[in-house]
Amino acid sequence: MSPIKLLSIDPSSKLTGYAVLDERANLLEAGLLRPRKTKDDIWDRIEAMCDGLMTLITEVNPTHCIIEVPTGRHARLPAMASGSLVKYGCAVGVMWAVAYLEVPHTYAVPTTWTGGKPKKIRAQSVALRFPNYSTEHDKGLDMADAIGMGVWWLGSMAGQYAKRMVAKHKKGK
Repeated sequence: MSPIKLLSIDPSSKLTGYAVLDERANLLEAGLLRPRKTKDDIWDRIEAMCDGLMTLITEVNPTHCIIEVPTGRHARLPAMASGSLVKYGCAVGVMWAVAYLEVPHTYAVPTTWTGGKPKKIRAQSVALRFPNYSTEHDKGLDMADAIGMGVWWLGSMAGQYAKRMVAKHKKGK
């Protein structure tokens, strides 16, 4: 089995955090996919971030991709206005589709990966583990969440997904 190069995506309708990690959870790169203008129409923002995602996938050539998708128990969902929730859902869905079509092994990760810890606490943990990460350029802590989710997946889920893929392969699917 070839080494994992994981692209971790924390999507949003305004700004999307991403991280690239190797199979040992070393941070190779992290950043933000941004719309051309934050005041642009929702579809223009999503299109710009998807263009950035396509470029990133081409440059990084990940073997695996994870993308955070909301669960029914997402802490922010009740507080979001219904219009914002629809926009968020559209952004997640479109980014999922791009990743799914471009990266061989793409998985949805439920928001439960956070373990209920507040975003600031998660970002502090990331900053302590990765000196090359700074909150200075990550005001919404979206990069931190992409990094944290990637580390969580590599530590908790990668083996389970690999076993499932081997079993599918043996069945001829």
